Amino acid sequence: MTTFSIDRRDRDIDRLTSAEFDLLVVGGGITGAGVALDAATRGLSVGLVEKGDFATGTSSRSSRLIHGGLRYLRQREFGLVHEALRERQHLSEMAPHLVKPLPFLLPILVGSPFDDMKTALRAGLWLYDLAGGARGGRFHQRISMGESLAMSPALSQSKVLDGFIYWDAVNDDARTTLSVIRTAANRYDAAVVNYCEVLEVNPPRRHSTDEARVRIAARDVISDELLELRARAVMIASGVWSDKIAVADNRGQHPERIRPAKGIHVVVPRDQFPGDAATLLPVPGDDRFIFTIPWGGYTLIGTTDTDYDGPLDDPAADSDEIDYLLDTVNAWTSKPIGRSSVTSSFAGLRPLASAGTDEKTADMSRRHIVEAVAPRIGAVYGGKFTTWRSMAAEAVDFAGTDLGLGRLPRSVTADQLIDGAQTSESCTPTSALLESTVGEESAGRIYARYGSHARAIAALCEDPALRTPLAPGLDYLRAEAIYAARHEMAVTLDDLLTRRTRSSTDNWRVARASAAEVAALVAGELGWSHADRDVQVAEYIRATEQFDPKAAE
Repeated sequence: MTTFSIDRRDRDIDRLTSAEFDLLVVGGGITGAGVALDAATRGLSVGLVEKGDFATGTSSRSSRLIHGGLRYLRQREFGLVHEALRERQHLSEMAPHLVKPLPFLLPILVGSPFDDMKTALRAGLWLYDLAGGARGGRFHQRISMGESLAMSPALSQSKVLDGFIYWDAVNDDARTTLSVIRTAANRYDAAVVNYCEVLEVNPPRRHSTDEARVRIAARDVISDELLELRARAVMIASGVWSDKIAVADNRGQHPERIRPAKGIHVVVPRDQFPGDAATLLPVPGDDRFIFTIPWGGYTLIGTTDTDYDGPLDDPAADSDEIDYLLDTVNAWTSKPIGRSSVTSSFAGLRPLASAGTDEKTADMSRRHIVEAVAPRIGAVYGGKFTTWRSMAAEAVDFAGTDLGLGRLPRSVTADQLIDGAQTSESCTPTSALLESTVGEESAGRIYARYGSHARAIAALCEDPALRTPLAPGLDYLRAEAIYAARHEMAVTLDDLLTRRTRSSTDNWRVARASAAEVAALVAGELGWSHADRDVQVAEYIRATEQFDPKAAE
């Protein structure tokens, strides 16, 4: 059993303030998580701080895909596609319980650009296969109209000619991020703390000496205590917030390195757009397409790609963006999806590495940049969720060569099993243990979220009261909330309902209705008084207003 709890958080704060680390990572999204894991596996002492919860920003608001990016072939980003497909294979081996193969349907629709591009599409799909898309023996296929409709039955029969299938993968982005962080913490003793805000990073005064140290002023958001941390080097991996990290006496920082691009998704019940494959749908009048992605009892529809200049915290979908997605889907379906069917909407900000151009964000490269912003302080900008491992490896290489950490061993993360990956040491299949308590359907879903740690869920489910859903209409069990409080460093009710489970982004209204009951359930685990519970519920309601699609009207 892991020790990744709120008590562990308190101990790691003590470690961060009393010890000196080789590398301090600022940012607890997937990039920061990857940097912490990569550095720790190379023998460095590592600390990580995140001003909110782990994955609270972009890393819990993606399309939840692990993919090469078929559309990047049109932009001649062949190297990026090859890298992403290579990383997709690595991640599927590192975390097979989290990263699952998913078929993608590219339907040829009457009146769509795809109808006039069949030859080019087939050539592109062969190129995608050769670049790595066919890893695992899954090559694209041409399929008939009937087969296309069977895979995506919501499409209008009169508009479907035939289609192509190719393969990528799907994951729970927030859970993947958490699992990478837990691997660094539990297996390699990294000190990791959520709700710890960096106020200022101070470069060393004598950066050319071996004794040079970076001093970091921080604040424990929970206790409001001011903290002072020390490290030989710092790597800023804060996504769209990277430009906002204050570096004292810094004349080398690039304040405009990040160009945020907003992407939104809407969520509808699975019966509104059924099917077991993701579907690519062209946007009428726009040279791009959107995805519909099966997600348990729901379907995700996304995404947009537009410039964003608003507040970076808690972006929300606006009415025009929701209509853009629904209008695209309804252009090709036999039964239109109305706004009233949307159970949640969510928005994320892509941290695109700006090259100082005025091109559309949809046309900008998803490549990443690693550079020094001050002596012994580096930053990593841009990239894709799929390429987090290779980005992290490059950032740690840079910390060795450019930030004073010296010659480091090569990266070994491609050979790591991520927290929860089943090993040969497991004598009894975890799924069998689950099936005996929660049934076959729930067992499969829980295993896909927790892997070998699903054994702990099975043990909790021996209590019949914890075997029931958090609320009618949600797939998550009460046992999962208890587990999150004990073993996943959940600090707030929002952590539990938005990222440890995906209740808020699956069905905003049902999740909100369950808030008081879930707060009462975990109060004893997290030491909440009745007053604390009331505060948590109120803060959760405020935090999740962004998911209410009607608020955008």
